[in-house]
Amino acid sequence: MHKNIYVSQARKKISPLTSYFENFSRNFTKSYEKKDNLSGENVKVSQTLGSISYVYEKIRNSVEYKGENVIRRNAVERILKRLLWEKPNLENVDFEKVSSTLLKELVQAKYLQNDTIPVESIGEVAQILSKFNFILKNAKYLAKSKKDMEGWLIGIASSEIEDLLDPSNRDLFVDLMHHWFMANFTWNDDELTEEEKSLQVYLAVHRSYTKSDDAIMRYHLLTKIFLTWNKNTKEDITQFIDNFSEIYGLIEKSLSHPKRFLIYRKVKKSVAPFDILHEVAVSEKTTLNKLVNKPQLFEENIRQVCLKKYQAIKTKTRRSIQRSVVYIFVTKIFIALLVEIPIEIYLDGSADIFPLVSNVLFPPFLMILVGSTIKTPGEKNTDIIVRRIQNIVYQKNTNKISEFALTSVNKGSRLKTIFSLFYLITFLVVFMLLAFILSYAGFSVIATLIFFAFLSLVLLFVMKIKLNANEIKIYSDEGTIGLIFEVLSLPFLNLGMYLSQGFSKLNIFSVILDFLIEAPLKSMVEVLEEWFAFIRKKRDEVVDVP
Repeated sequence: MHKNIYVSQARKKISPLTSYFENFSRNFTKSYEKKDNLSGENVKVSQTLGSISYVYEKIRNSVEYKGENVIRRNAVERILKRLLWEKPNLENVDFEKVSSTLLKELVQAKYLQNDTIPVESIGEVAQILSKFNFILKNAKYLAKSKKDMEGWLIGIASSEIEDLLDPSNRDLFVDLMHHWFMANFTWNDDELTEEEKSLQVYLAVHRSYTKSDDAIMRYHLLTKIFLTWNKNTKEDITQFIDNFSEIYGLIEKSLSHPKRFLIYRKVKKSVAPFDILHEVAVSEKTTLNKLVNKPQLFEENIRQVCLKKYQAIKTKTRRSIQRSVVYIFVTKIFIALLVEIPIEIYLDGSADIFPLVSNVLFPPFLMILVGSTIKTPGEKNTDIIVRRIQNIVYQKNTNKISEFALTSVNKGSRLKTIFSLFYLITFLVVFMLLAFILSYAGFSVIATLIFFAFLSLVLLFVMKIKLNANEIKIYSDEGTIGLIFEVLSLPFLNLGMYLSQGFSKLNIFSVILDFLIEAPLKSMVEVLEEWFAFIRKKRDEVVDVP
């Protein structure tokens, strides 16, 4: 067990800080001192017009279920594709103008705060776009087709832009967690090289802590592999192009490593302390180092942040459930109108109302019902978080944590074969039993398949929301009923995973919004923004006369 170091400072010296936390604290303080020294004009947009974009983005994000941590990057990529879509060769493109439009749209949609992004950022973003344009024109597409590589590169470009504009110092926290894990892991797996261990832990931190998508991880891997990437010089970019095939291969190999999910699950168990430490650090800013040198006050702050975080989790969980309900309900109505009803009428001459209404109303109802059972952590969880943060910050509390040992599972074991057979039987029994019940209730084959599909999506969404709600929970207190529910729902969770991946690749609502609504809407907002600026200028010319 860890010993509590919070004793009277008059009787005992404060434990020195760990080297990785000292390095983090120093860079964190510098980042805020740099921000405090910034002055000058910022990007501003009309609040009235911004409300239009904000409402649109809310609708857009409701019909395309994306994690909240990647919504802004996804928006950057989507806007870039639209702004550059009519310029496939990217010849004679004014990247300053594209950059300005991009930042204004992000501010209008409230992805960035109004009047906080320096105007100089327009030039920095334009430089990033120019760099990728140079790569697109000169790369030989050795790894994949040109179309696929454009998608690969625009994902990295959007991640680099989002990282430039991101005020959260995410990289510093990722590096802190990465260094802590490398210092505290007990490795019982000789199959991985030291480089592989470091890269896979780094990616696991991104997957579990910041919930990065593949595009974000590709960008950060690129900065680790190609150290001069952010210098943006022609010589460096030419060197990148010359070594493109090798760099591309290493990044994709790292992202698809066979043990990535095993390491991810190990790392995910200790996300909570870093999440709380992040909240404490952001609230302290430049005074963080002073706070950690007052251990009792530091512990009090940790406990207060935990309580606030628990309340925030309740709000976030409720919002996630609402978003999921909207997504499922809208998608279900669409399926009913275009698929279920026409097929039922074609096969039977009419559509049965009870299965139709059940298929529309049951999934959102189940989402709300199961979602309401999600609970937030309590005092026991707070005590564990306090001790773990002590382990991160103070040298006296550091030690190897054996629970993070990596062990290989013997794939040929007899026990695993028995478990797999039992799982298969459970899978078949659950599906057959529910199919029988639905058939008895008057559901046709089509109605039954649609019911299965949306039940699976609901359970998948609920499980993801539950995992997010418990991301700050370190210990497990799952009861018997909960375990039985997980066993019975596991077949549907697997089906929901495959369906969710398929829907994300073919989302008709996203296509409609992107090409039929977003482009004209954003063009109209841009024109109105210019018009209002013109009117304000004319007003000043009339009123402000010396």
